[in-house]
Amino acid sequence: MTVAVNKEAATVGTQAVLVQANFPASQAQGTAQGLVDKVGTNLVSLNPVQGMNNQMVPMMMVLSSFVGAMIMGMNLQQSTMGIGPSVSRWSKFGARVLINVTSAFVIALVGSAMTVLLGAQTAGGFIALWLFQSLFLMTFMFFSQMFLIVFGMAGMLFNIIMLSVQLVSSGAMVPRELLGGFYHTLSEYLPATYAVRGA
Repeated sequence: MTVAVNKEAATVGTQAVLVQANFPASQAQGTAQGLVDKVGTNLVSLNPVQGMNNQMVPMMMVLSSFVGAMIMGMNLQQSTMGIGPSVSRWSKFGARVLINVTSAFVIALVGSAMTVLLGAQTAGGFIALWLFQSLFLMTFMFFSQMFLIVFGMAGMLFNIIMLSVQLVSSGAMVPRELLGGFYHTLSEYLPATYAVRGA
């Protein structure tokens, strides 16, 4: 419907311009029709995605995973500070690593199951989705906790900034090819870019 209306509007507009340029009306109509028919569309989809829900999966996975990793990191940091000096730093760090790795696999299992059960497209099957989601969830956990370990609770400010920067630069909201050079280069060093590419 839209294509037909656009074609008719373009024909009438072109014909009006030709008549104003002193073309005879019959010749203007034929010429206008010929000009409009010269340009056609050929749409080739590189990564066909069926449905809006499947287009949103990469952004939702990045958003929920990074926000969850930030909240988990904040809770772990508060717990670590609450324990105090009675436990060594390396023991606290080892416990943090164990909690992160275990949580990443369990949370990714639930997230992948929900994604598949809700009918999302998966290119490599359930196991590949689960393992990939475990990997980027674990990466998000370590990345967000790095700021908390270095800066304490003030590291949450860096996490909020990193969340915003990653949503913009990862390709989840806008294709990376449309980003400026600064954001395109920055995205190469942030984990969300690779999560979006794989999801």
